[in-house]
Amino acid sequence: MSRLVSRWTQEETEQLHGLVMRFKKNFKRVAEHFPARSYNQIRSHYYNEVYRSERDSSKDSQSDSTQISSCDASPLDFSFYAFAELFE
Repeated sequence: MSRLVSRWTQEETEQLHGLVMRFKKNFKRVAEHFPARSYNQIRSHYYNEVYRSERDSSKDSQSDSTQISSCDASPLDFSFYAFAELFE
């Protein structure tokens, strides 16, 4: 059977994401819904595109929360600066 070699459409990528969420990365089950795509094409596209974008977006949200928390000054920071001003 010949396999589709064209680029993935946005609809296929969204369908892939939904099926992976449903079948918990059981790519053999997911492949049943993509008759023109091979098992390796499906798995590779998931890890190269869908999984990477999910991972990157979760890193972005974590770094946002880290930046916010690092900007919060503790009372110790203020006392240090107040103490440092005594010696200027």
